[in-house]
Amino acid sequence: MKVIVAPDSFKGTLSSIEITNIISDSILDVSKKVEVVRVPLGDGGAGSYDVVKYNLKTAKEIFVKVHDPLNKVIKSSYLDIGNGICYIEIAKACGLPLIPYKEGNAAITTSYGVGELILDALDKKFKRIILGLGGSATNDCGIGLLIALGAKFVSRGNREITLGRGEDLIRIKDYDFSTLDPRLKTTKFTILTDVKNMLVGKNGATRIFGPQKGAHGKVNDDLEEGMLNLIDVVKNKDGMDLSNIVGGGAAGGLGACCAYILNARLEPGIDFFINLTKLDQYIKGADYIFIGEGKIDNSSLNGKTISGVCELVKNNDKKTKVIALCGRCDIDIDKVQEVGVDGVYQLFDKEHDLKFYKENTPIRMGEFVDKYFKMVLLELE
Repeated sequence: MKVIVAPDSFKGTLSSIEITNIISDSILDVSKKVEVVRVPLGDGGAGSYDVVKYNLKTAKEIFVKVHDPLNKVIKSSYLDIGNGICYIEIAKACGLPLIPYKEGNAAITTSYGVGELILDALDKKFKRIILGLGGSATNDCGIGLLIALGAKFVSRGNREITLGRGEDLIRIKDYDFSTLDPRLKTTKFTILTDVKNMLVGKNGATRIFGPQKGAHGKVNDDLEEGMLNLIDVVKNKDGMDLSNIVGGGAAGGLGACCAYILNARLEPGIDFFINLTKLDQYIKGADYIFIGEGKIDNSSLNGKTISGVCELVKNNDKKTKVIALCGRCDIDIDKVQEVGVDGVYQLFDKEHDLKFYKENTPIRMGEFVDKYFKMVLLELE
């Protein structure tokens, strides 16, 4: 029997590498005869940095001091992966894990630190920059990033906006991109997204992801109005409609910002990581593939790891059974099965705090795998 273990991270709880090892070791504890292939996955969101580092042993970490989402100086890093290419995970500068949950407020967070990471990469003369979007604590449509890169934004009171936060979007009257770092034009950017959400609307950046970042009620409404204001300003000045960019809502609007300003096409992050990990080769002849993430919801089926792996199985060996493990499943299991998942198993039947998840996820996961594979092997006898 051949089993592929290829989960995404359980955000804030366990990395994809840790989960891969827990599941793999639990299978081998049941039977050493099972061929287990460990392929920790990412999709461009938070935690994908570790997957790149895990797969590219020669990758070198570059450490940089940048500003976090609340404008505090922190030590961040990105990866030199060779051949003049670097990998930047935006969550390393503006991610949710960088600030306490109770301090999350998408109105006052900024992507400025991501721009600082890009500036450092330009200083080090990288010719290609891969940006992994996802897991941001921001909803600033990337204006913080752009200000760090030299852009100028002017408010309705004719004052320059110097940091670029979510609440600044509604005040923007004009901008000047001619002051952007000229090296951006000679650098190739690859933008990896883990969602296909548009910038605005009921399925846009603010309405769908804002509440995860502390944006509720009037704050959420104000942020949406701010996004709409920026869309109008850009459309009137340059004729570009940011609201039409598929994936533009990724990372609080960084998707739209990067697609427009960096002249880069948004690419499904899961495709990049399937190629990086060679999962398409390993999956041939596999009896089972274990996938999963902390919470399965509608976005899981729309460009993230689960949907990407299921598509790969359909195009290769359709006999491979896809088993999805998650902390919680917030949608009808039938919907998950429709994309090609054979079994969906949640480890917890109600919400808990992060401390509880960190302590109990490894235990629950090990217990489930032990029970599941004892049953599978019994059926084969």
